[in-house]
Amino acid sequence: MPSWLAALAISIAGCSGGSPAPPRVLVLISIDTLRADHLGCYGNRIVQTPHMDRLAAEGVVFDNHVSSCPTTLNSHTSLMTGTYGHTHGAARNGFVVREGNTMLAEALRDSGYATAGFAGAFPLHTRFGFSQGFDHYDAAVKSRSGDQVNDRVLRWLDGQDAERLFLFVHYWAAHYPYTPPPPYDRMYRRDALGIRGTMGDIERVRDALASDLPEAGRQSDALRAAYAGGVTFVDAHVGALLDGLRARGIYDEALILLTSDHGEAMDEHDEYWDHGRTTYASSTHVPLIVKLPGGRLAGTRSSLVASNVDVMPTILELTGVSPPPAVEGASFASVFDGGPTEPRPPAFSEATKPHPATVEPGAWTNRRNDKAVRSGDWKLIHRPRTGETELFDLGTDPGETRDLLRRPTRAARQRARKLLTALRTWSERAGAAARRDASDESLETLRALGYAGGE
Repeated sequence: MPSWLAALAISIAGCSGGSPAPPRVLVLISIDTLRADHLGCYGNRIVQTPHMDRLAAEGVVFDNHVSSCPTTLNSHTSLMTGTYGHTHGAARNGFVVREGNTMLAEALRDSGYATAGFAGAFPLHTRFGFSQGFDHYDAAVKSRSGDQVNDRVLRWLDGQDAERLFLFVHYWAAHYPYTPPPPYDRMYRRDALGIRGTMGDIERVRDALASDLPEAGRQSDALRAAYAGGVTFVDAHVGALLDGLRARGIYDEALILLTSDHGEAMDEHDEYWDHGRTTYASSTHVPLIVKLPGGRLAGTRSSLVASNVDVMPTILELTGVSPPPAVEGASFASVFDGGPTEPRPPAFSEATKPHPATVEPGAWTNRRNDKAVRSGDWKLIHRPRTGETELFDLGTDPGETRDLLRRPTRAARQRARKLLTALRTWSERAGAAARRDASDESLETLRALGYAGGE
């Protein structure tokens, strides 16, 4: 038995009462481009996600978790810093995380955790500064299969003798192109269409939907099925990782969080099979599952509206580490001990597309892109480029199909005015300098992953 595992067993034996001891093993799993509504534990009755559903049954499911940005690097940096994009400065893929940010891995390393990160795709490569604070960081040059990610994670784990561990594990299989291997590629399809989910297929379906062609609906359904296959495929990778933790005797007492950086627009809201351009729920409603040590609160749910900027301060509170001063998120650790959870700050989101051709000196790169604010069941979306504003009651309209400002009541106008004021106040805080890694190599690698323009 490794010395760190023996120490864990001793610690567990000595904590039979009182407040739970800070967890010795932390595992943060991020599944790129995973919509919450494609998991069984979030109500999907078609897509098979047995391993994530089991994790949910053994943990706490957050029904209203919001991504701050529908783009990989920006959102993951918010997850790791507890700050929004216009504070941490990693505007979108291809930009660089500023060294002045304090990352979750740094805070945990400085408090005695051995830290390791395993990224399944290039947007989180070391050249973009995302590896700050990791003792060991293993990132894909382009993209990496879930099996390869798991192999690296478990080999690293087997070589450890530290008493406290933090693992960050990132999977890519749900991201476009939607080309999982057999049997996942045809698991949810019965059509005879020659659509395999490649980037060429995606472009063709985008064009068909934009042109309202007769075949657009069937083609989009084929892509939806291919995406669902990718979700089940990545669920198998998650299951293999969790089985690896069980086999090593650390699953039960580990704090495990599973989430995503953003979702994926399909044929909704005129953002076809993409992410980054809008802040609708299709791109910003993502899962958050938290399994506590010892299985505390297993099988429970929380309706609390939380943002991914809240994850870092929550983890730090659970581990007894003080958050850095720059943190903008608010810990929701009180959910786990029955404490008060209200009032909560609003959750904000910001799009990253379209990419501006030029940016005024000192101006935030994304300042004119779509923005959203959510407070309770109410969500307001504002488009600075056009001045358009929409208001939704997600309690009755989770798909955001009924804009309450089309024929607004007095109450709707008042609600919209209050939310818009909060959104503008938040937007005015923008001040982070954003720096791109504009090397030809980086841009070409991002294009190869399907990012038009290399970002």
